[in-house]
This record gives sequence, structure tokens and C-alpha cells, in this order.
Amino acid sequence: MGTTGTGQVPVPAVRPGWLTFFAVTAIVLGALIAMTAVSELVGARLMAAQRGFLRDLSPAGETNHVRELQLELQTQIAEITGRDRPFLLKLAPFGFLAALGMILGGIGCLSLRGRARLILLSAFALGAGYEVARAKPTLERQLAIANLTQSSITKMMDAAMVRQAARGPSNEPSNAAPPALPPRFQQVMATTASFTALASISFAVGLVVLQFAFLLSGVVYLTRPRVRALFH
Repeated sequence: MGTTGTGQVPVPAVRPGWLTFFAVTAIVLGALIAMTAVSELVGARLMAAQRGFLRDLSPAGETNHVRELQLELQTQIAEITGRDRPFLLKLAPFGFLAALGMILGGIGCLSLRGRARLILLSAFALGAGYEVARAKPTLERQLAIANLTQSSITKMMDAAMVRQAARGPSNEPSNAAPPALPPRFQQVMATTASFTALASISFAVGLVVLQFAFLLSGVVYLTRPRVRALFH
């Protein structure tokens, strides 16, 4: 372990493991933040293309209630995501800046380049603000989509049973009444949908907390005297 010019702050002879951890994780997180910002920019077009694809799958003159429910679900999801899209689009440039800083700063810190610490430190601070600003609308969006998907699953299952009964076992039209789903099966489906919705929201909340904790920890770590001394 060496020292700085004054001999007051010990400087590690090799790059500390924690610096490597923050640098590598910053590169990965920067790429994820950039992908998130891109998804906000192109999300509306992708959903419109998906709805068009589902419409094209239905032959002319044929009624497919399952596909109609899928189209309805996609339309409602588009409405939900559209509510906060203007605000999230305004945040997207800050996300790109934070992502670029994390990637460049992370790469620079692995080589102990002079300005890399300041670049990464600024990117961490900007990224933390970006995540805090988008946390509320993003989580509200996830909750609304999870609840919508939960209610749509049962409708799609019922529509699938009706469609199968209408065609008959030989795939020919039939006048037989559609069989009712057993109560136990309905309960299992409802429980599964509820668990899936809960898991989705829990994952989204946990991811936001984990990212913010990492960014805040990175700010604290990069301001330590020993770390600053590495880049002098």
C-alpha cells in the first residue's frame, strides 16, 4: 500500500475490490437504464404494431372472442402506459445522460483514469434522482397493469372454453352449451393470477429500492478519501 504526496492518505497498491464492484455494476446498470429510456421512446409504436398483428391474425368474417379480449387488453394497457408517458419522456434524456456516465465512468474507473471518478459520481447522483422521479408513475403503472391482467385471465379462459364448446371435439361447429369451469379450477386460476400480480409488484418495488440503494452507496463510496486518492 502506497501513500499520497503528503503521506496522510494511504493509497492501495492495486484497485480495491469494492471499486471494481461499483464500476462493473455501474456499466450493467447504465445499459439497463438506457434500455428503459429507449422503451419509453418506442413503447407506443411497439404496442400499436402488436395490436395490428393480433387483428391480422383473425380471418375475415370470423369472430374470435379470445383474440378480441387480447386486443382489448392491449388497448387498455396502451391507455394505462399513455397516462404518464409525457412525463417519463421528459425524464428520458436524464436517463440517457446517467446511463452514458455510468458506462463511461465505470470503464474509466476500472483503469483508474483521472476524471472517471467524477464522471461516475455525477452519473450516480443523476441516476438516483432519475430513479426517484420515475418511481411513483412507474409503480402505479405496474400496479394498474397487474390488476388489469389479473381480471383478463379469467375472461380469456372462459372465452376459450366457449370457443372450444362451439366448435365441438372434432373442431366442427357445435350447438352444445359450453362446460362450466369447476369451482376449484376457477379458484386456482384466481389465486395464480393474484400471486402473479403480487409478485410483479413486489419485484418492481424491490428493483427500485435496490437500484436506489446501489446508487446512493456508490455516491458515498466514491467520496471516500482513499478512493479519491486513487485518481490523483
